[in-house]
Amino acid sequence: VKDALRVAAQQMGAEDDTSSSSGSSSSSGRGQQWWQEKYQAVYLPSIRHADGAVGFVQMDISLNPNVKDVRVLTFEDRHDCMKCLTVLRQWPQLSGAQLTMGAMPSNVVEQEIRESYQRQLCAVGGDAAALPGISAPSGIVVFRRGKLPLRVGMSEEEFTQAVVYQAAAQLALSSMGYKFDD
Repeated sequence: VKDALRVAAQQMGAEDDTSSSSGSSSSSGRGQQWWQEKYQAVYLPSIRHADGAVGFVQMDISLNPNVKDVRVLTFEDRHDCMKCLTVLRQWPQLSGAQLTMGAMPSNVVEQEIRESYQRQLCAVGGDAAALPGISAPSGIVVFRRGKLPLRVGMSEEEFTQAVVYQAAAQLALSSMGYKFDD
C-alpha cells in the first residue's frame, strides 16, 4: 500500500490539468474510465449556500503539497453519499447551507461538472478570483461502496485525511490497471 501511495503521489505530480479522473487511460479502448464501465450513475453531494450559490463538494486530493488536484467527490452508493452529507452537516461553516444529494449519469458527469464551473465563471465575467474557494475541478473521484470510512462526528481534518488517502489508493490501483470488479 505504501508503494502504491508513493506511485500515486508521483503520478499526480506529473499529471497536467487535462488528466482523467482515474489517473490512467482506459483499458476498454473506448476511452471510458473504470467507474463509467461499472456504474450507470454516481451520487454527488451538493451545497446550496444561504446567498443562493450552489456547488458540488470538491477537494484537493493531491498527496504532493506542490501540486493541486481538485476533484469533485462522488459515490457509487447513495447511502455512502448520505453519510457524507451527515458528516458535512455537523460542521459549523456549513450550518446555513442546504446539503442535498443528486445523481448523474456516469457517462456525462465530468462534462456536466466542467460546464457548471464554466457557467459560474462566465457569470462573474470570467474572473476566477471572483469565485473564492472554488477551483476548476480536474475531474471526479468515485468512492466505491463502503470504502470511505465515514463516521458521525468526524472533524474536517479527519474527513479530508480519509478522502485524500482513499482517493490516492484508488487512483494508484487504477493506474496499475485494477478494474475494481471485486
